[in-house]
Amino acid sequence: MDNSLSLRQQLILTAHRWPVVVTFILVGAFAGWVGTRVWPSSYRASAAVLVGLDTYRALEECNAEQAAHLAFNFPDDYKNWQMNALNAFIYSPGVVHQTLQELRNMDAYWDNVSYEELLPMLDAYWRNAGQWRLTAEHPNRRRAVQAAVAWRDVVVRSTQEAVGCAQATLMTDIQIQALAEEQARL
Repeated sequence: MDNSLSLRQQLILTAHRWPVVVTFILVGAFAGWVGTRVWPSSYRASAAVLVGLDTYRALEECNAEQAAHLAFNFPDDYKNWQMNALNAFIYSPGVVHQTLQELRNMDAYWDNVSYEELLPMLDAYWRNAGQWRLTAEHPNRRRAVQAAVAWRDVVVRSTQEAVGCAQATLMTDIQIQALAEEQARL
């Protein structure tokens, strides 16, 4: 008597037991459906923002090295410092609080959401300069979209304000240095 089964025999045996196979498929599908009703997944909405960086004179910039307490030997060092600084900035309490305030102005639902509840909903996906995806995750699709768009708008507005202030500070510093040089010359 031969105790070995061939693939052909196994397929024939399984085909004759088709009700058992169909029952397992139906039970699995039903269990999956019940699982999605009991533990629904949250929605993730994203809003893109373009991050540009000019490293043209990065290695000559001594003020940046002093501010970062780092030596920039390569343009990538400067770029990485800038990207990490921007990443920290978009999660800063000021930006997140402004986002929450904008959401509260948009929809009364957000009046009951605290800073501590909003922060874990937000996430940024980026690898480098270029397109960053700012995402928000929430059980309600509409709320996720609201949070992602509001966060993007606040990040863009806050970054533009910060860059404008930094440029004004740089111009003031250049004027002070020029005045100091003129004073030393006189």
